[in-house]
Amino acid sequence: MKQLIHFRPQTALKLSPLLLLLLMNHVAAHGPWPSEPPADCPFSQSEEIVGIVFTGICSDYHVADTWYPSWAEDGNLYSPWTDGTLFEESSNSDGYTFVQEGVLGLYNAEQRPATTGQAKMIGDDPLHLTLISLGTVQADPYPYGGRYPCGSLLHNGVWYYGTYCLAPHGVTRFGSAIYNWPWLGPLVGFRTSTDYGKTWKETPHTPERPLFGETGLWGHPVKIGSPHFVDFGKNMEH
Repeated sequence: MKQLIHFRPQTALKLSPLLLLLLMNHVAAHGPWPSEPPADCPFSQSEEIVGIVFTGICSDYHVADTWYPSWAEDGNLYSPWTDGTLFEESSNSDGYTFVQEGVLGLYNAEQRPATTGQAKMIGDDPLHLTLISLGTVQADPYPYGGRYPCGSLLHNGVWYYGTYCLAPHGVTRFGSAIYNWPWLGPLVGFRTSTDYGKTWKETPHTPERPLFGETGLWGHPVKIGSPHFVDFGKNMEH
């Protein structure tokens, strides 16, 4: 079955502004984006995906972000999530809240419990999935500002759920510029679950003593900050 790829808003927002503008202008004038691989491309032309169509700009952000689904042996997808709400659950991975809105700086920030969430996704149609919240876990980021989900993989009944740190704040001013988490911190480690996210065994590592012993404080570069898994099919069958 041949099909066109439709860029939905969450996909479009990940494109560079220039590429997005070029794509929108081309589609408006000419229709589907043409497929013109170079003559020496080692891969054959897809017989199923025959074009790309941009369907417009709108917002589909209703719940939360940081979704990294992994396909488990029971046929369902399992994923982290944070910075939002999922039904009655809420999660926020920023360990600080600003006391006075619009005033930036550590002197105006208070610590708060940071969390990461997990969820089950049921269904075969990516546009019509049933989401079930599996709760949240407290994941303190200190001495960093935030602690977010990263590499997530469910293999042979074990869910490996990674978290990493960011600093100094989600809204940080340097001179006249404002940045979102300008310092990438280290991979803390992986917590694990053997019952599909109902209970967890926490990593023995902490932000101060991460898995690879790195620090991202004061902008120090890290080698392994936010790793991710490539999921090769249901229970890594490929």
